[in-house]
Amino acid sequence: MSRRALRCFAATFARNAAARKRIQDRFASHGASFEEAEEELGEPVDQIRRSRRLLDEMHAEDKEEVIALQEAIESAVASHDQKSLTEAVRSLKELLFFVEGD
Repeated sequence: MSRRALRCFAATFARNAAARKRIQDRFASHGASFEEAEEELGEPVDQIRRSRRLLDEMHAEDKEEVIALQEAIESAVASHDQKSLTEAVRSLKELLFFVEGD
């Protein structure tokens, strides 16, 4: 594996770990374990992971939108806002569909 590939892998791993930690911390403050949250929030977690894997391949505009949607998902999770969570996940899923198709 090349050094560039290793750096990309390490950066992606670090971003995923940081996202997992943020979600874990937010749920811990509400008395739920991360495992319970991950089970309950399977699709949002999956979409955030998917988007982070693709982030380096995106155009600048798409990156900005993806980051905003990731933040919207995290905010909706933190505030237990199911409607906003559903909308943000749907929007992220649609955007990633088009990004992967390019």
